[in-house]
Amino acid sequence: MIVGNLILNAGSNFVFSLTQTLTVNTGTVSFGAGGFGVANLFGLDNSAPETTYHLINGNGTINTANLNNTDLAHAATLLGGGKSAYFQTAGGDLYLVVIPEPATWALLAFSLTAVMVLRRRRE
Repeated sequence: MIVGNLILNAGSNFVFSLTQTLTVNTGTVSFGAGGFGVANLFGLDNSAPETTYHLINGNGTINTANLNNTDLAHAATLLGGGKSAYFQTAGGDLYLVVIPEPATWALLAFSLTAVMVLRRRRE
């Protein structure tokens, strides 16, 4: 737990766990000039079933001015399989939301369509 401000400057890395969340009890979480993006995260697991990672649990404020939400190339490299990710804040908390690769959604849509067509043929 951190009591006070947390500043993640350019070049800093954030190591997180799937089972624990960093708590910033008071103050502001901010990101230094130069940006903070997916490439600065360590602990991502591309085989984990979660699609949302709870990075920071906070009672203070999260200043997203230098938070890099366009770092999709690093997200694809770290998460594998063409996945992308973006940061989201809600109620003083910071999340990383992982979006599955488009091929997965296309395969799911194709499969559901095939099931519907086969069911109609049986009727």
